[in-house]
Amino acid sequence: MARELRMFLLAIVLPAVFVAAGGAWLLYGTWQRMWDDERQELQLQAEFLADAIEGRIHELYGGLGRHGPPPGKPQGSGKPPPRVGVNDRNADRRPPPPPEHRLTDEKRKKIASICTAICKRRPAFGSATAFAVVDPDGGIIFTTLDWPHIPGTVVECSLGPESGDCSLRTTRADGGAAMRASAIGVVALGGCLVLLLVAALVSAGIVFIRDIRRERSDARAKADFLDTVSHELRTPIAGMRLNAELIAEGRVADGEPCRNAASSILSEADRLNRMVGQMLDFARLVKNRRRFSISPINLTDFVSRLPHDPVVSALAGDRLSTVLSSGSDAAEPVIALADADALREIVLNLVENAFKYSQGMIEVTVYSACGSAFMSVIDSGPGIAPENAERVFERFFRVDDSLTAKTGGCGLGLPISRALAYGMDGNLKYSPHPGGGSEFILELPMYAEDGKEGES
Repeated sequence: MARELRMFLLAIVLPAVFVAAGGAWLLYGTWQRMWDDERQELQLQAEFLADAIEGRIHELYGGLGRHGPPPGKPQGSGKPPPRVGVNDRNADRRPPPPPEHRLTDEKRKKIASICTAICKRRPAFGSATAFAVVDPDGGIIFTTLDWPHIPGTVVECSLGPESGDCSLRTTRADGGAAMRASAIGVVALGGCLVLLLVAALVSAGIVFIRDIRRERSDARAKADFLDTVSHELRTPIAGMRLNAELIAEGRVADGEPCRNAASSILSEADRLNRMVGQMLDFARLVKNRRRFSISPINLTDFVSRLPHDPVVSALAGDRLSTVLSSGSDAAEPVIALADADALREIVLNLVENAFKYSQGMIEVTVYSACGSAFMSVIDSGPGIAPENAERVFERFFRVDDSLTAKTGGCGLGLPISRALAYGMDGNLKYSPHPGGGSEFILELPMYAEDGKEGES
């Protein structure tokens, strides 16, 4: 558990945190760059408007302009301004501006008229931009009609001393709503991409860890399978060797004892042959090399012959009972579409499984319902715990997987049976029997009179 937790942290959490942090940093930088570009664009438009307004003011009043005195023409009288001491009682007063730089009512009206004339050429500086001219005390001299009630980004630019140190303010006419919507959209899209990347990384990490856990589980199951198979194979081989040695050494008398020894050898050989057959079937099913020959099979006759089958008789003996066409007319046979060899193998696996875990009667029932043919094998054993009801169909799984288990087997009978049922377009399910024990139900397609499958 600690190892899996470390793998989870290294493979998922840390990369996801780094990706999320890097994505957040990139989104924040994108947000800042967008607003910086917006401010720079407004600054360029403010410079353009300020040059236009200041040029008209210079034409009317003359003077310095925005960019200082022309070369060779000193400002004012050319005398340096008087020094103002820290302790001077007039230290908080500024020297009065020259008469041509004072902001009079007439100059206010002129500036407003200049701005009105510039507004008529509004496309020259962008119809989405609003501007206002304010005096040094913040009083409004002129504003465009679309100046927003709550402006967004505002860029301020000085109009120079000739305007009485007025300033020009520019902003978006919509209060920056379009810019905010654009920025939010870009950041939201980037955030979604970052979240998708983090989700993909987390999903890939989870799949990676799940695959590792599955591989470890399969490796452990295969190791247990090899241990079980070696144990299961050794048991019949030891029995066959013992009886063969007794017969070879003449320690078994002729007659009934000799026939019993030979019968035991045959029984163990059949058991060994069934084990090898299960392994070969499993290998073919895993590689999808099993071919099915589907044909109509009378399940009623098939089940009625089970007690006379030598392998079934050797497994269950007189404990096997059959109930034919239960739930339907007994005179009407139940005919299914199936592969005869696969069907016999499924029944042998189910009967053998019931024989291992049950000491009572084993009941095989055949019936039809809802356009499908059913065959169930019921035993009176201890049953299967609910948490293992589906796990019993996993390969190599055994409820009691210890080598000292009372019942033998390598955990392939039920997985092979379900795979064979799937190969015939059927299904194999487990259900607890109401009277105690287990019930395995095989469902197969019904054979119709026209030779087609019955609808299920």
